[in-house]
Amino acid sequence: NRSSLTNTLRGITNEEKLNNLWVKMQITVNSIFDSSLDNRSGARVAKGIRQVIEKKEGLLRMYMMGKRVNYAVTPDNVHELRQLILNEPDVHPGGNFVELEDETIRRLLPNNLSKRTAVAKL
Repeated sequence: NRSSLTNTLRGITNEEKLNNLWVKMQITVNSIFDSSLDNRSGARVAKGIRQVIEKKEGLLRMYMMGKRVNYAVTPDNVHELRQLILNEPDVHPGGNFVELEDETIRRLLPNNLSKRTAVAKL
């Protein structure tokens, strides 16, 4: 049984057979990560991890890369954005609406400083 397996491997000596098997295994592992590295002609190759991540509809671009946001709140601008909430709509720059973390939009009523202050503290 063992001898039939070693007879199917390419190479004359056991060293050659082991080396050929090692190279074949390395090509297979490489193609799991990047299928473009698999240069076996005519072989149908599944997408590699790199192809899944890098393509336009890939995992990285669809779910993991940062999305473009307008008016992102950061530690650098939080004080300025709170002041925009406190300003009346007639005061430039002032806000009429604020979008909360859960993506709900809350209208900021003019002449209601207590509610504007409460929203600014969120």
